[in-house]
Amino acid sequence: MPQSLYTMKTKWEPFAHAMLAFFPKGPDADYFITNPKSIFRNRYGTLSLLDRMAGIDSASGLSQDLEWRISTGIRHEFSKIYRELEWLPEAERMQRIEAITHNPLREKYTVANHYLRRMPSGGIAAFDATYSVFYSMAGERLDWLTADETWTLIGRSVHLAQSHYTNWYDYCTGFVAGLDFTFPTQLQDKKEREQRLRRLLGLSGNLLKDELFPDVARDAEVRLS
Repeated sequence: MPQSLYTMKTKWEPFAHAMLAFFPKGPDADYFITNPKSIFRNRYGTLSLLDRMAGIDSASGLSQDLEWRISTGIRHEFSKIYRELEWLPEAERMQRIEAITHNPLREKYTVANHYLRRMPSGGIAAFDATYSVFYSMAGERLDWLTADETWTLIGRSVHLAQSHYTNWYDYCTGFVAGLDFTFPTQLQDKKEREQRLRRLLGLSGNLLKDELFPDVARDAEVRLS
């Protein structure tokens, strides 16, 4: 393993595993949180996940998605809607939302309105950062990305997180809002992840270390209501 790759992996792997902790759901979620590499142990399952989640079925499609997600991402659309609603009085906001005839777009406006004035300054960048780490590691498992490409992308994802947040509480808020904005009908999934994140952040010695966000208190309680 070249020294540059070794250095990158040593530096970014703890952060990657912490960010992957936001991803698992279902009855096996706790196992995958503590064993993140097992998420990608099944090649066919990994390929199926990418196709089902983002319609990604090729190396070129994955590379395009990752570049978009890290450089622009869904956070750009959320921020645009959020800023539009932020300047409107409440009555006008509701009129604006009710006037939208396209259901998926109306749902996005509804979610942005729900989080109005409750969002950290980083918005939902946590959602893009977490999914970028996941897609990068999936790409390496499928041999669609080299190890160098994978850990360079993960490094960029970590920088994305660090440039938008100063603590795990805000990161969690941004991630859950991103879930709402992207998958507004999956309320049970959101509730399940909220509960798991609360528990995870309350554990001593958990994956969410101070090192990614030096200003955060180690045992901070997450409040995602």
